[in-house]
Amino acid sequence: MLLSNQEELQIVITILKSNGFHPRTRDNYIIKGGIRTKRIVKDIFFMSNKQIRLTRRFVSGFLYETNATFSTNTRRLPLSVIVRIDNIRHTFPMAFMFITTESAKSFKFVRECLTDLRFYDCPQPSLIYGDFSKGLGAAVAAQAAKDLVKNIEDEDGFINIDDVVDLEAERGSEFLETTIVVEVIIRMKGERTRLQLCE
Repeated sequence: MLLSNQEELQIVITILKSNGFHPRTRDNYIIKGGIRTKRIVKDIFFMSNKQIRLTRRFVSGFLYETNATFSTNTRRLPLSVIVRIDNIRHTFPMAFMFITTESAKSFKFVRECLTDLRFYDCPQPSLIYGDFSKGLGAAVAAQAAKDLVKNIEDEDGFINIDDVVDLEAERGSEFLETTIVVEVIIRMKGERTRLQLCE
């Protein structure tokens, strides 16, 4: 008997939960006539209680590394593993995610899951180390722009989002042969701020 995609997904989520993991999914829906007709799971994120404790202790305010490995399962979904080093120099996996693409939406979803499960009351990581994924660069650039706009106030103590005239992310030149600088330029009422983010 073949299982439907939804039945298979439910089994995976049940197994993860029964083994102490906290799974989250990023879904898209096919809508016909204003009614959701089909659910498409794009990403499955999961981490355990132990990973949550280690992440809080060793990642908050520091860094983590992310990379995806292909061909690890029969569905051929890349397995993205996020790792960090503890205080005795042992690498530990802090979270896992089956992804359909290394898109900005996937990396934004990771950030939301990590915030929900671990960084809700402590600082986010200061650095995310990854490969040359365009999605990671775009997600970090978008979040940096959002954070910058959120932290800029006008003379009344408020920021008007309509004051953001332009936001662009540009790829810069390569240096150290493995790092690309992504420049985020934010223009606000004649003021220009430039951030350089390493991808």
